[in-house]
Amino acid sequence: MKTYLQLLQDQPAELNALSKDLLINVSAFFREPQALAIVQEKIVADLVQGASLENPVRIWIPGCATGEEAWTLAMLMLEGFEIANKPPQLQIFATDVDASALNVGRRGIYPPSITQELSA
Repeated sequence: MKTYLQLLQDQPAELNALSKDLLINVSAFFREPQALAIVQEKIVADLVQGASLENPVRIWIPGCATGEEAWTLAMLMLEGFEIANKPPQLQIFATDVDASALNVGRRGIYPPSITQELSA
């Protein structure tokens, strides 16, 4: 342990590699379908109903990794606003300690293969 601690102190690249190894970036669109179905059926409509310009729906996704869950919730909410025929009043905050993963989510550009996971 002492040797490894010294290595971490002497070589910042090793410390960065260790932190990357400890982070688990697991993210996927509509990853938990059963949970999302409950959110869609029991929560989205109520949030949309109560939303206004003065009181937008605010959602925070901590540990968002590359952002697929954040984008998933955005899609569900936008569909809810569309069904209610209301203009979207929505703010989504997604955070993560992994800056490189967060940058992927921030860009919102994913490979074309995601079309296999998402409905039109």
